[in-house]
Amino acid sequence: MINYTDIAKTINKLDINHPIWIRTLELAYARIALAAPGQVVCVIGPPRVGKSRMSSIIRSMLNLPGIGIDDPQSLSIGVRASNCSTNGAFSTKDFARKAVVALNHPILSTSARDDTHALLRQETEGAYWLALERGLPAAGKRYLFIDEAQNICRAKGRNGAGSVLDAWKCVAEDTGVVLVLTGTYELHNAMQNSTHMLGRKSFVHFPRYRVTREDILGFHSILQTYARYLPLAPELENILAYSEYLYSGSLGCIGLLERWFRDALGNAMVRSSHIDLRALEESRACDSDLAITLEEIVAGEEMMAARGIETPALKVATQFKEPEAVLNEKSSTKKTRKPREGKPFVCKPVRRTAGERVPGEVHV
Repeated sequence: MINYTDIAKTINKLDINHPIWIRTLELAYARIALAAPGQVVCVIGPPRVGKSRMSSIIRSMLNLPGIGIDDPQSLSIGVRASNCSTNGAFSTKDFARKAVVALNHPILSTSARDDTHALLRQETEGAYWLALERGLPAAGKRYLFIDEAQNICRAKGRNGAGSVLDAWKCVAEDTGVVLVLTGTYELHNAMQNSTHMLGRKSFVHFPRYRVTREDILGFHSILQTYARYLPLAPELENILAYSEYLYSGSLGCIGLLERWFRDALGNAMVRSSHIDLRALEESRACDSDLAITLEEIVAGEEMMAARGIETPALKVATQFKEPEAVLNEKSSTKKTRKPREGKPFVCKPVRRTAGERVPGEVHV
């Protein structure tokens, strides 16, 4: 009998140190560990590639052995920049409050911690920022990690995001901490438009897997790792035979791939069966959602490349090629086939009757 719950827990905790992850982790850690006090380091990438997980690991690496990231002796604190105001906008007051909570500052009594609304009535936003500026050096913190930092683009005001960045920059300068921001490509735009960040920031790009020989080999190794833990039906035992289908449905983002497998596991659990093509197809993101996400990712990648943050070898592939075709290319000097017309990662529309759908096809 398949224990779906245990498998799901294993998948959630699975650490796959794939090539892009290792390269990005090494670069990000080096930039952060060697950064001067008051400097800003930004880890930018598409959604669901593992930026939040990487932040937690780097925070642990910065500490002495045996000290957890939430221990009082930790050299850093982590705060999530979420949109928690009633209208969905980013709230600087709520952010400052959460930062003070993470800092474990005496301004927060035990009763206040349990009653957020009472705390917000008792303290002003200025009091929270002052407590944060005084508390960071007093607690010996050297790093302030802010996750999902692109949410500052939802801040109110004509220069909402710029004002938030200015406030964060002032905290970093006044306290001497290194400010580490993680977010999507939207954060990059906000940073570039902030004159206060000029000369104070450095970027680390956390890319997805693209259609290059090296990336395809890495993507294949990830699929094989998941295959060792997932209850796959016999038709999926050779999972590499479906690599193009799995790539097109995850856009090369490992977080999206993991969520897809987890949802497929849920579909299989309902039928008390293994994960088969039907389970994958039923849990695959719809074509319109994938197209919108891909458009945003490609625009971000092109922007990073245009500004010199991406190396020429990692430029965006604008057309998906079958993995085996890329792996079998003997020489870059040989004439390549003309790419197919149409949007990248989207197959040519085919009209089929019910029950004839082929994985990866777009239907009209």
